[in-house]
Amino acid sequence: MVNQVKQVIKEKLVSMYPTYHMYLEEEQPADILKPALRILGLKKTTQNQREKLIKNIQLEIICLIEGADQDVTYWNISDQLDEAMTYVDLEGIRLRTGEKVSEIREGQLHYTFDIQLSMSGSAEVVPIMKSMDKRIDV
Repeated sequence: MVNQVKQVIKEKLVSMYPTYHMYLEEEQPADILKPALRILGLKKTTQNQREKLIKNIQLEIICLIEGADQDVTYWNISDQLDEAMTYVDLEGIRLRTGEKVSEIREGQLHYTFDIQLSMSGSAEVVPIMKSMDKRIDV
């Protein structure tokens, strides 16, 4: 499911920035060609609430460009991403994105946002521990 979300985001970015090279985190190129956008999955958490399994995914889009006015270009791209990433359409379902944060670090734009996926049906709960031995040395 996470890979599907990243693929949908990649397709949206390709339509917005057709001259940029696109990379998913699974693609670990030795040399990234600029201009480039990388889509990374930062954090995944899962909650089991009654009959729903809720996955919270934090994604990051990293933008790498060259040129004299990088910061101005990065902030323009950030504004465009704010509009484009309000929703992500996945298999006919419109997912609203959560908090969006933009910052420029080490000459790159880092744009992070959250998506919450909710799936109905009971989830299989995997036990964390099957048994526990308690030993106390005196």
